[in-house]
Amino acid sequence: MTRLRGVNGVLTTLYPVTVAPDILRKAAESIENVRSGPGGTPHLEANCITYDGQNVQLRHGCDGRWYPYTRLANGWAPAPGHSSTPEGAYFAAVKRSRKRLG
Repeated sequence: MTRLRGVNGVLTTLYPVTVAPDILRKAAESIENVRSGPGGTPHLEANCITYDGQNVQLRHGCDGRWYPYTRLANGWAPAPGHSSTPEGAYFAAVKRSRKRLG
């Protein structure tokens, strides 16, 4: 359970909640303001912001936190670094993705 960041991380993984599109849009905009380099256009759906070009995904949890994920061959894996801000979770996901690829 530690890998999933506690009970709320487990809930975010197993039982995604639908988040208002405005929350996802604002979060994606705030990430765009701080990230650099190519990463593609973010895909927004349900509680997720996905950057396919970087193999990272953020999920908004029922506790209001953002949970980072990275792409594996068979899906998405939780990464350390959940955050109260989407930017914090984004940078945690990018860091973990680089470690998995490197």
